[in-house]
Amino acid sequence: MSISISTVQELTLEIDHLLEQYLRLLDQYSALRSSLSTLSSSMYINLSRANFTPQNGIRYDTSFYDDRIQAQRLCNITIPENASNTQSTKLTPPPLFAINETYTSESESDLLKKDTNGDDDTKTALKKDPLRMFGLFTPQALKDTKEDSIKMMNVIPKLINTEKAMEDLEIRIRRARKYRGKAETEEQKKSSS
Repeated sequence: MSISISTVQELTLEIDHLLEQYLRLLDQYSALRSSLSTLSSSMYINLSRANFTPQNGIRYDTSFYDDRIQAQRLCNITIPENASNTQSTKLTPPPLFAINETYTSESESDLLKKDTNGDDDTKTALKKDPLRMFGLFTPQALKDTKEDSIKMMNVIPKLINTEKAMEDLEIRIRRARKYRGKAETEEQKKSSS
């Protein structure tokens, strides 16, 4: 097997190209991490602000959680069938995450229709109404917390996809360096003989 100098140069150019891609992904990853950190701190600050000035003496945390609060956005992980560690040559990685939005809400009349057997059942059904939890107007700080959480749900899949693309590029760079090292060694053996 004869390897020419042009092969070593081609491998060097390929490594340079892969490193450029890696640096772009690293910049994108850093920006996404910064955005996630900013959104996370903003979300917790707004939640603290909502707890600091409660309207009805209510704290918005896990100790007060019941079935009234439901998730509006769910994150499903999907892995493409043709996904592999090293076959991605594009700058933008294929999406591994999909965000599905579900909007489910029950009105007070629906809750009353569900249980008409007795007064106790109706009272417990009315207690689970979110309107009774937050009042007529949801605090602005709680709305801001919700907006920050939704933005975080959009950033997290991008961050994970970028990290996966960086891992794939690291593998490709190591392999290219290994092939270049073998080519240089063979070239040195060839020139010394």
